[in-house]
Amino acid sequence: MFQIHTVAPEMPFLRAVARLLLDDAGADPYGMAADLVLLPSQRACASLRHLMLEQSGRGAVLTPRLLTAAGLLRDLGDRLPSVDPPAIPDRLRAAVLAPALAELPWLRKHPESAPGLAEELVDLFDDMRRHGIDPGAPEGMSDEPQGEFGELLATDLRRVAESWRLYRGLCPRDEIDRELRIVAAVAGSWPEPAFRRLTVAGFVSMTPTTAALLRSAAAAADSARLVMTGIEGEGQLSRLFAASFGDRDAETHPARPAARALAQLTGDQPPELGRDLRPYRERIAPLGDIAALFRNPGFPRWVPCSDPETESRVIAARVIEALRVDSGRRITVATADRGLARRVAAQLRDAGLTTLDDSGGAPLSTRGAGRLAWQLLRCATTGLNHQALLEVLTHPDVDFGAPGEDFGRKILNFEKEVLHGHLAAEGLAGYRRLAEKRDAGIGPHEGPARREPYWAPFVETIAPAFAGLLKLAGRRRVACAEITAALRASWKVAAPSQPLDDAAAGSPVHDPGGRIALADLLDEIDAASPALPPMTLNDFASLLSRLMGKVEVRTNRLSFLPVQITGLLEARLEHYDLLILGGMTEDVFPGREPRPLFLGQAWRRRMELRDWRHRLAEQADLFHRLLHNGREVMVTWPCEKNGQPALPSPLISRLTLGLDEEDQPRLASPPPLYRPVPPDAAAMISVQQDFIAEGPSPARHVETPAPRSVSHSSLAIFRACPYRHLLERGFGLREEQEVLEDLRARDVGETSHLIMKRFLQPGGEGSAALVGGDRDAALRILARIADESFHDRHGDLPQLNLWRNTFLAGADSIVDFEIGRASAWRPAACEASFSFSLGDLHQWLDSPSGLEPSADEAAVALAGRIDRIDTARDGSESAFVIDYKTGSRPTARDVSEQRDLQLPIYALAAAIGGIEGMPAASSVAGGAYYGLAADTVGFGKPQMADASALNDQARTVLATALEAIRAGASSPLVPDQWGDPDPDACRFCPFRGVCRYDERLNAPEPTRTGGGA
Repeated sequence: MFQIHTVAPEMPFLRAVARLLLDDAGADPYGMAADLVLLPSQRACASLRHLMLEQSGRGAVLTPRLLTAAGLLRDLGDRLPSVDPPAIPDRLRAAVLAPALAELPWLRKHPESAPGLAEELVDLFDDMRRHGIDPGAPEGMSDEPQGEFGELLATDLRRVAESWRLYRGLCPRDEIDRELRIVAAVAGSWPEPAFRRLTVAGFVSMTPTTAALLRSAAAAADSARLVMTGIEGEGQLSRLFAASFGDRDAETHPARPAARALAQLTGDQPPELGRDLRPYRERIAPLGDIAALFRNPGFPRWVPCSDPETESRVIAARVIEALRVDSGRRITVATADRGLARRVAAQLRDAGLTTLDDSGGAPLSTRGAGRLAWQLLRCATTGLNHQALLEVLTHPDVDFGAPGEDFGRKILNFEKEVLHGHLAAEGLAGYRRLAEKRDAGIGPHEGPARREPYWAPFVETIAPAFAGLLKLAGRRRVACAEITAALRASWKVAAPSQPLDDAAAGSPVHDPGGRIALADLLDEIDAASPALPPMTLNDFASLLSRLMGKVEVRTNRLSFLPVQITGLLEARLEHYDLLILGGMTEDVFPGREPRPLFLGQAWRRRMELRDWRHRLAEQADLFHRLLHNGREVMVTWPCEKNGQPALPSPLISRLTLGLDEEDQPRLASPPPLYRPVPPDAAAMISVQQDFIAEGPSPARHVETPAPRSVSHSSLAIFRACPYRHLLERGFGLREEQEVLEDLRARDVGETSHLIMKRFLQPGGEGSAALVGGDRDAALRILARIADESFHDRHGDLPQLNLWRNTFLAGADSIVDFEIGRASAWRPAACEASFSFSLGDLHQWLDSPSGLEPSADEAAVALAGRIDRIDTARDGSESAFVIDYKTGSRPTARDVSEQRDLQLPIYALAAAIGGIEGMPAASSVAGGAYYGLAADTVGFGKPQMADASALNDQARTVLATALEAIRAGASSPLVPDQWGDPDPDACRFCPFRGVCRYDERLNAPEPTRTGGGA
């Protein structure tokens, strides 16, 4: 029988157990070799091993065998050959039961409920059998129904028995059968090798099966002891906590779990009391004033926070402050809220604390391996829809055996083609057909590398990854093992560098834990496949997704680091220098016991099954234990969650209820966000500021090749910021093009331009309707062209109708404006390219003195494309240049003050004769920005009234072009324009960090001046 040892709540529990074991061993280094110690968790086993080594004072110590109850069962199962393994893997049992359950008459109308009910029933079967109840004939089935609730209970009992018989036919033996057979086998005689002394420590609750196993172990040992703790202690906190509860015999009292465990292990025999392990016996003062007790520095620090984000910042700040005082302190953040744990971990990593012992994991469905498996199945179930396909192609593990920059560029180009409507989602055959068509359209303007077939080889590279799954998608029902084989084959082609067959291979950054978990899960599905019914690929994808959501993958952890983030149960037996209990709200701690779907609380209570009262008592005991597990304890909770008020745990309210107003917990202020700062940061900042103040060295210059052409956009960039012009035009640097599924303003603008080109095509039906003044016909033609153009360019993208309707909202105004203009002007060219040299421009000027370009400079072209050129119908060959705008338009002041050079350059192209397919105009009557938005259709205020100022504008264009060309011949690597930057140019510049704009905002007064940044 067990000898009972008590540990006061105020004493570190595992330290007391370590001291007890070492005292029993004495000076004999092998004194514990034949002993067995059983603890509730693996973490507690590891901590006790370290504490024994630490307290022994030796370089090494031979510890006893340390196991959990589950570990002992596994060990005994390996040593007992008569115990058969389970027929179906444990986590597949509910999946096997669910399809058969859905065929029962009482569930046939709601088959979607079968998976959830199957999980509930499997848990109920396990609980009943561990308590010695036969699920096929539970006690009370033969009772006469009493009233409405009796009838409901009888119905539940019949359904449970029926489901059990169904389950037993599918799963003749499972893990619980194995567990019960092991317990029965060791009840008579313990298998060799036996042990000498048994120590059971830290258990508060257990099932009858576990209790029977521990009793058998105690009977096999020479001596057995049970080390326990409760809420009775000599400290004021323990006394206050115990006093806040009522009847000690109530099932919800925090002392009840330990009492129940003691009764299960000792039976009716009175326990033999062993040594009292309390560390001190100082005289305790009477309870006295409650407020005075809470001013005791040994009490927890209560810290309510305004919201979860503030709570994470408060916790992270306290950890950092504690480490600054003593970097060797053992600190733990314990919480049942994984969202809070992730936020705190992120805050600490942002602060530079990269070595955290975070015991939390993430569901396999959210890990890279799980996502890839689901995406491969989704590709097949959607017929290779482009969205699902692009998710696979851009997965970090996917390289199709062709890793490298070239393959990544092909994926990016494929993404652009698909999202811009050039390739439609028509399945594998459709991709092949359209790829061949796209390759056939490659023209001589493409580079040598693109003149060879490009798209078809790419499609053939990725096709084998989906061929097997696509075949299964076309079949009605398939065996699960066949689907898993096809999924493995698909993975092998798509991600050969990250094999599932050897999940330990590959780079550590590619989620080895997730791949190992996925491979194990697929192996278990294969093992259960004979019991699982054939299913469609959609059903299998749902099954796999549900199973992956229940598989938690933990990262590779470095144990026993100074800072840990754990769950509440993991921290129960430990002791820390600083313990922070976070997220202590009413819905997390103690939380709500879910209402059972079968067999109500009254029947469960009569059968002594675990119910909500047991959970409340266990949570109260856990809370009391945690409050004593640190030299300093801080308890935090948010006062708001998800936009709704949140209350603290009722267990906190018990302890703070009697406080005076001035002693009540106060809302914490948001602390600062900590970030890592190098030790010599101040010196670095000083050097940078000195460099900025002095300006760059004149010797730091670089030469760039002279451009062959310039455009109005490149000149606009140069005028706003010469340094950005150097990076973009001289070095060829560009911001990465963003590929979006939705239509962007630029896409809609290009489509609108093409609509206007087709509508106003000289000699076309649109022009004829406008000249004839047929408004209705013109509207019909414009609407048809708009429908065709948007569909041709953008297919069935989500915003197609929105943008098409937005354009057509201005159709009436466009037609009215064009009919009014058709009497005097006719569109001569739409979307016309132009090019003229700077030498041509120099010759066209009336007074070109001072702007003479060199021969190389004169050969540089000023090129671009004009949206539209109208010519007068009076035969004068006068031209009017037009640029369409779907958004905002430059103002007349921008043009008159020569800040905007687009229209002047277009007018010069018309005057000089540089427009493709058009002779030089006799005169330029003007130019304007043509609004296409519904509320801005037409010219509005003219932007260029006439050509009187064109000569002055031409001088500005030539001077700006020559300045940009000559600046690139010898440019500073660091910008030397240290004056006030143009805020509009700098606000969204992609090179803002390169030119160190932000540093210069706080720099000393510069010594150089000039334009833009």
